[in-house]
Amino acid sequence: NYCVNGEERTCEKTDCYTKKEANSCPKGTIIKYYVRENEYHYFYVLHDDGKKITMQQRENTIRNIAWHAGENDNTKGPDTALSLLEAATSTWTNVNVIEYALGETTLYENQYTGCVMENDNIVCNTNTYILGERKARARMITALEAKSTGCLPYTTASANHMTCPEWMYNYLFESKNYGGSYDDKTENENGIFVNRYWTMSASSNGSNVWHVDGEGNMHHDSSNDTRNNYGARAVVEINK
Repeated sequence: NYCVNGEERTCEKTDCYTKKEANSCPKGTIIKYYVRENEYHYFYVLHDDGKKITMQQRENTIRNIAWHAGENDNTKGPDTALSLLEAATSTWTNVNVIEYALGETTLYENQYTGCVMENDNIVCNTNTYILGERKARARMITALEAKSTGCLPYTTASANHMTCPEWMYNYLFESKNYGGSYDDKTENENGIFVNRYWTMSASSNGSNVWHVDGEGNMHHDSSNDTRNNYGARAVVEINK
């Protein structure tokens, strides 16, 4: 389904996945996909190069996890979240195996995984992670990849925030408004609902991690990367 504004009542049926032209499936198109026999999930298209489609799961794949479990050290990268996501999707035999090395393999336009903001632009010009090569059925979205979907500067005065298209966050909060039945919101120790998911990217100095929240903002402000009430969404690749 191609959904005009992210709300499923506006969806129109599409057969874009049968076409071999690049960008046949617009960003934000919903695809119901069987990740293995008798198990399907809904995904949003991130990009389509004509040969394969890269998609992110519509809801959080796993919930209540930390980006990493270390103290004030992001150099390992998202070792906790990524490992848990890989384990949760290891049986998804109908998606491609993704092989990459953080900081060495270009993930869409994102060669490096440490990122900074310069004049409202995400700049990835160095790698800060020491995680080794990965071979898995799923990964997490990167900051530049999220920007490629349409995440734009939140304000020119606040270069550490970007606003994202509605379909990037509409199942984080009040999902019933969009056709869902479960909200990916959790309650922290103060009774405040927290609804967001991690990206794979941190600032190049390793101090802050990029994440998407339920109000449609992508941040790398003062998020605590060891906090365990965030989620992660599987990014997968399938052949056309």
